[in-house]
Amino acid sequence: MDQKLQNQIYRKWSKDFKDLTEHGPDGSHLSPRGAAGLYAVASIVYHQNNGNPVIPDPVFDKLCDWLIEHFDECVADGAGLLDRELLACHSGHDTRIFVKPYHDIAEVFLRHSCCCIRCKDEHKQTRTV
Repeated sequence: MDQKLQNQIYRKWSKDFKDLTEHGPDGSHLSPRGAAGLYAVASIVYHQNNGNPVIPDPVFDKLCDWLIEHFDECVADGAGLLDRELLACHSGHDTRIFVKPYHDIAEVFLRHSCCCIRCKDEHKQTRTV
């Protein structure tokens, strides 16, 4: 991914994370799918960055609660891989459930390749093809 695209992604997603932090999920401009995307990227960054979050833990917890409350809307909006049990635990530790574009966005915040099991497996498959 070129630097210009990385900068655009960083600016857009940073703005969304800031909006979420300042206004919470109810007060932000996010769609259910957008909120699910923030949950995915925040989860991947947290687990690949030694527990350093892109949003504070209390904000992440509120986001998880909001996603549970709006679960059916999220699924209808295209976020069908959400896991109610993970959300109920305020966790996103199973980052394999998130689609590859969210891993790519997380890499912009990590400033290195995602090293989760899913990305490692995909990298191995790409190298053997």
